[in-house]
This record gives sequence, C-alpha cells and structure tokens, in this order.
Amino acid sequence: MTPTDPLAPLIAAVVHDLLGTLLPLVILLSALTFGLKPLFKGMAGEKRVARRLQRLGLPCLHDIVTQAEDGSLTQIDHIALTAQGPLAIETKNFAGSIYGRQQDRDWTQALGKTKSRFQNPLRQNFKHTAALRSHLGTEVQGLVVFVGTAKFPKGLPEGVVTLADFDRRLKSLGAPSPAQIASPAWQAAGRIAEAGRGLHRAHLAGLEAKYGRDLRAPVGLALAGLAAAVFVAFHL
Repeated sequence: MTPTDPLAPLIAAVVHDLLGTLLPLVILLSALTFGLKPLFKGMAGEKRVARRLQRLGLPCLHDIVTQAEDGSLTQIDHIALTAQGPLAIETKNFAGSIYGRQQDRDWTQALGKTKSRFQNPLRQNFKHTAALRSHLGTEVQGLVVFVGTAKFPKGLPEGVVTLADFDRRLKSLGAPSPAQIASPAWQAAGRIAEAGRGLHRAHLAGLEAKYGRDLRAPVGLALAGLAAAVFVAFHL
C-alpha cells in the first residue's frame, strides 16, 4: 500500500481555495474588460459632465430620448440652458490619440498600434440639435466633450472641447435669465425629457435593427453571473 502523503489534504485545500478565488476573478476580469468596461466608461463620462453642469448651476436635463427629424429615436446625453439658448452636449470617454475633422464621416482612435474607427460625434450631435430645434422651435447649439485622456495631435475640431476646457466654454456662453428658464422652449424641453423616459428600450431596438445587436453588455453580465456562480460553488 502506498503511504498517504500527510500534506495531501493541505495541498488539496490550498488548490481548492486558489481555484475558488482565482477562477471567478479571471472570469470577472474578462467580463469587465470585454463586456462591461465600455458601458461603465460611457456612464462614468456622462456622470462627470453632469456633475460639472450641476456645479456651474446651469439648468440641465440628462439622458433624453426623443424623435429625430427622420422619425427614428435619438439619445441626447445632456441639454443645458445657457444665455445663448439650449445646448445639446454629446459626451465621449476615450483614451489614446483621436484623428478627425468636422466634415469626416468617421474618426479614428489610435491606442498604441491598434486603430479603430467610430462615428464622428459632431455629426452624431448634429442629429440631436436638429431634433431639438424642431421640437423646441428655437435655435439649439451643440458641443462635444471628451472627458477621458484622449489627445488630438492635429488639434481639436471646432465644436469639440476637453473636460479641462468645458467650464470655460460654458461660462463663455453665460447663465440664462429667469425669463429664459420660464420660456416655452425650455418648458417644452422638460416635457420631452419626461416623455422620453419610457423610450430607451425602443431606442436600443432601433439601434440593433440598424447596426446589429451589441453583445458586449449581455456577454459581460453573463460572465459576471458565471463568476458569481463559480465562487459560490467553490465556497459552499
């Protein structure tokens, strides 16, 4: 009979504990990296801009879904009221180097040797300003804010600011008067925001129909659930 190694139970327990900790951790990190990180980055960027707007004391609305001029639904990150009128704000949370001009359909993000293309946010926000202009019956300006660490080696296109310059740009537009806050246009903006609360799911369905389903968030949530299940299974 082969003698029993007295350390075997201890080794088995250590391996069990390591697997029970490291395996769920690896799965969770995969969920965050490949699935949930883009979602969290976008939400974090919008929160940072919302806090700046609150600090500046400007009347503002956030995460508004409304109908665009072509009949589709469009999502506006923020609407702020300034002395110059309503301002539609698109928030982007990017790192790396960004290359793009006002008239380009797509811009390029370079992260080291990896390059990826994304929709020109100025064009994206133009759709927002046009939608608001038709709903509110007044002129609407637009601004794109990059809140991450992204750099623009060839300079910032007109209509784009970094978070470092956001306060200065907003202050240059001035604070609205009481008459502007009570105006029919701003009251209509509030009604649009309220009416859009139930349209987020329909907006996502429209995006899926046009571009295909974005599986990053569902996959990320599934992996996070798997990580929790594995952790529980090892520690019961």
